[in-house]
Amino acid sequence: MHNNTNNSDRMNTVAYKIGQAIALVACLCVSAIVIALTVKCILWIL
Repeated sequence: MHNNTNNSDRMNTVAYKIGQAIALVACLCVSAIVIALTVKCILWIL
């Protein structure tokens, strides 16, 4: 019983780290798109 709990804890930690990595990548992508659109708009206005 204790082994199962240990295993699921380890899996949860791995899943949590993977989720954090995916969230970080998604955030970077969104930031890059927003920056690109902002620059494009500024250049269009100028």
